[in-house]
Formats: sequence, C-alpha cells, structure tokens
Amino acid sequence: MTYTSLVATLQDYLDRTDTRLQARIPTFISLGELRCAREVKSLMTKAVVTGAFTQGEPVVLKPVRWLETISINFGSSDLFQTVSRAAAAGVRTITTAAAHGLSAGDTVVVNNVGGTGYNGTYVVTAATQFTVTYSSGVVTEAVTADTGGFISAPFEDRTYLFPRGLEYASTYWPDRTQTGKPRYYADYDYTHWLVVPTPQVPYPFEVVYFQRPDHLSPDNEQNIFTEQCPDLLLYASLLETAPYLKNDSRIPTWKDYYMQAASAIKLENRERVDDASLKRGE
Repeated sequence: MTYTSLVATLQDYLDRTDTRLQARIPTFISLGELRCAREVKSLMTKAVVTGAFTQGEPVVLKPVRWLETISINFGSSDLFQTVSRAAAAGVRTITTAAAHGLSAGDTVVVNNVGGTGYNGTYVVTAATQFTVTYSSGVVTEAVTADTGGFISAPFEDRTYLFPRGLEYASTYWPDRTQTGKPRYYADYDYTHWLVVPTPQVPYPFEVVYFQRPDHLSPDNEQNIFTEQCPDLLLYASLLETAPYLKNDSRIPTWKDYYMQAASAIKLENRERVDDASLKRGE
C-alpha cells in the first residue's frame, strides 16, 4: 500500500465524492496513524538510538517522534579522578587519586583534564599504581595540579537507568550542578529526559523506545504501517471518518475490523519476542 492507494481505497469505501470530505482524508489518515502508534506497540514501532551524555548537563533531548521509553542504558566503567598532569615531548602522564589497575597496552579514556592533548581515548605506554602515560601531542608542560578530570577503561559495561517520576529524580539529586554516575531518568517534558545524577563524563548511551512513524503524505508514500499492516491503517483511518460523517452505525464495524487486525499483530509480535525455548517446550 502507498499513501496514494490508501487515499483511493478510502474514497472507494466511503463512496462519497464531495469536496469537503476529500479534503479531510489526509486528516483521517494522520489520526489513524497516531491511533495505530499509540495502541499497537510492537517491533514495528520500536526504535534504538545511540549518543553520548553531555558532561555536566542533566537534561537530555529525546529522539524525534518519540512516543514511549522502553529503556535507557549507558556505557560505564570505574572512574579515577586525576590529581595532576604532566607532558614532555608529546608524552602525557596523569596521576590519579586512587590506584587504578591499568597496565601498559590497556586502552584508557581521559575526560575533562586541562592542558593540551590530554582528553580522548589512548593506549597506555607505561603505568604505575597511580599514574598512566600515553603518547599525545607535542606540547611540553610542567607538572600541574589537575583535580577536575577522570580516567577510566573504555565504557564497555552497560548500566541500565531506573525510570522514576520527575519529583523523585529532582528530590534525589536537587543540586544539578553536582555530577556523578547516572542512576535514574525521568520525563522532564515531552521532548526531554532528566538524568540524575548529572553525568560527570560524556558516557555513551543507548535508548530503546517506541516511536511514531513518519507521517504519510504525497511526499512520503510509505511507512512501516503501509508496508507491514496496511489493513490496520485502513481500518483505523475508516474509524476516524465515522464521527465526521455522523455515521455512528459504522463505528462498531470499523472498530471490530481494526481490533481484529490489532490483535493479530500483537499475537505475531508476542510470538516473535517470546523465548524460542518456551515454544519448543525445552
């Protein structure tokens, strides 16, 4: 199905040619799309986006067309705060406040260290219990106190944030200028999340969520609904026409067809996500 063929099919079902009704068909389709997205959440409307938190910023922008959050996780690792930094002939050495356990050959992530050529991802060339050394840049600097930075192993471990209400998150972490390792997220508004504690480094994150598909239009002939469940979208759109036409007698018919299509999709989705071993009886 395409947007053009859906419009033609709606015209056939309605068997009306008056101009006012024809002009409303795009609205019926848009409302039908929204109904499908809200009521039939499945793999079709599931999406994944990756990014990185902004250090010191607790408010995170949601993806375009976000509808509902499924989960948020971020790459995490033990962080070691820096106490001083030094550079000579392009070699950087950082001293940490606590023993770090890193060795020559390990990869290290450096964040928020002052000076030139310190921050980024590097391979450790030498290490002691409290220092790491790596090659970076050409600027030579004297040993300088530096307590604002962190080093860590790569952010490979995944930590899931727990969903909470905005009031809970704000009470748990009232001073958003203070940073730490994130633990909770809340809906700040419809287009943003609040993440607390405020991220102390730009942890990489992954968000799994339900989304509204791209709206159909003459410039966008297909989306996931026209490709995977055209019957659902057709009946949802027809259901939106009945109140406009004051044809209440058709509401139960279109609703029944819509619910049958929705039930079939939900069953199909459940079979896809259920553990295969349960189906085999193992």
